[in-house]
Amino acid sequence: MEATALPRGGGGIKLRQSIAKSESTAPTGVGLPTSTTTQGYLNIKSYKEFENQNRPDGWNVWLTFVLSPAEQTPTTSPRRMTTR
Repeated sequence: MEATALPRGGGGIKLRQSIAKSESTAPTGVGLPTSTTTQGYLNIKSYKEFENQNRPDGWNVWLTFVLSPAEQTPTTSPRRMTTR
């Protein structure tokens, strides 16, 4: 909602609807091994607003790159479960 102030003596603040349609791409990501101790993740998502009323139209794009500790591999083999 967008607020528009009226002149003094008016009835207060009048709210206008902001209506738009949008299309989006699904978030797409990929894991990247960067070293033996860290790993990276790259993600992109976007959307476009159109047929807008009382708001700007255009594209919005998010590009995210995250570094985190690499997944540790077990140093010993897991124990087998024995059933009797």
